[in-house]
Amino acid sequence: MKNFFAMVLISCTLVYGCTSKNRFEKSSDGNTKETYNPTPTSGPNPTKDQIKGSITDVESDAIPFLKIDADTPRWSMNMGLIQEGIFDVKLNMSSENKIYFGLLKKVQQPNHSGIFYVGELNSNSGKQVIQLYVERLPCTDNQQKQHNARVTLLKDNKEFYACGDFQN
Repeated sequence: MKNFFAMVLISCTLVYGCTSKNRFEKSSDGNTKETYNPTPTSGPNPTKDQIKGSITDVESDAIPFLKIDADTPRWSMNMGLIQEGIFDVKLNMSSENKIYFGLLKKVQQPNHSGIFYVGELNSNSGKQVIQLYVERLPCTDNQQKQHNARVTLLKDNKEFYACGDFQN
């Protein structure tokens, strides 16, 4: 009899816990039950061309892997290792006035001295598929500064070249 009441008590607890309502569900007056509001309510109304939020202040726990700075056209990229073969990326295309964030996957190709990274990055204006080819070779930039990586970025069917530095 003791086991029967214990089982009934556990069953009631599980049923109650699993049927609790969504705390962000709309109530009858149209407001959410919590005060969480993902959109700003004050200030000017953002237009389509204005950046919404602070997209440049994204923090990452990724281990620094590769830093790239290019002069012509002006662009930069920071890559961080998240897990084996997956990299967190911030691509700043200063020449286009756009910042992209996303993940790249390492793709090893036979008969190539470098490594390919492929992925889809996001910006306020949409998604962008990019490919990156990196070789661990000496590279000298326009300011005659020495780097330890040669980089080719393929974006919008255009190639962008740069030197970079592996962080590890």
